[in-house]
Amino acid sequence: MCDAATIPLMVSVMVRCVGIVDSSLNNHIEISPSQSGITWYNLDSVQIGLLTSGSLYGALIGFVLAFNIADFLGRRRELIVAALLYLVGALITALAPTFLVLVAGRLVFGIGIGLVCSFLCEWFS
Repeated sequence: MCDAATIPLMVSVMVRCVGIVDSSLNNHIEISPSQSGITWYNLDSVQIGLLTSGSLYGALIGFVLAFNIADFLGRRRELIVAALLYLVGALITALAPTFLVLVAGRLVFGIGIGLVCSFLCEWFS
């Protein structure tokens, strides 16, 4: 049985898993930049790679720092910080005026991912 505290966590995990599956399916579809809506930045292949992997770099940083942050703040506050990083990263990404700000937003979002992923191992055990 699930109690009220585990339902939000399970929903967030399911949403993340659907996003991973969706992104892996989209990697096999060839779409031109004009069809995908990214022509407004005129990105080359290196910049697209940095943009798409920015959240993964952030997740690596977040995962490495997660245990020290959790020991300092506690597990509950760590999840709150992770949720705030999700929010801030999404806002930065949505409102980014330049490419570097866009990558920074993805990095902040990724740090939140790393914090949550490190916590899930303890939560499910």
